[in-house]
Amino acid sequence: MTRGEPGAAEVEAAAVRLAPVVRRTELELSPRLSATVGAPVHLKRENRQITRSYKVRGAYHLISGLTEQDRSRGVVCASAGNHGQGVAWSCARLGIEGRVYVPGSTPGRSVSASWPWGGAGRAGGGRKHLRRRGGRGA
Repeated sequence: MTRGEPGAAEVEAAAVRLAPVVRRTELELSPRLSATVGAPVHLKRENRQITRSYKVRGAYHLISGLTEQDRSRGVVCASAGNHGQGVAWSCARLGIEGRVYVPGSTPGRSVSASWPWGGAGRAGGGRKHLRRRGGRGA
């Protein structure tokens, strides 16, 4: 896996890796935005991905490229949003232990509605009081 700016070969390899797991999302003309700017404006409908965001692309690409040794250690991230959802979904899909730490101030209703791929939240320690989400095969 490369770090930094990818070349054409890396972009093609990522497309192959992602093809079976992400949805091809369409462009949709936005009449309102088009009228505002006086030119056609098309929106990429990434809200139609399984996690309702493009963030699953980066999360899955990175996690699926981990070595077996790294996979055995699990994946951890901190996010109360789309990145965490992408990580949790990717770990569940790949059968990798995953933990997504959510700030303690995140409303419980928001957490339960937003995290269908993780286990039950548990209060964590530390200065930020975090909730733990995710898990193998979640």
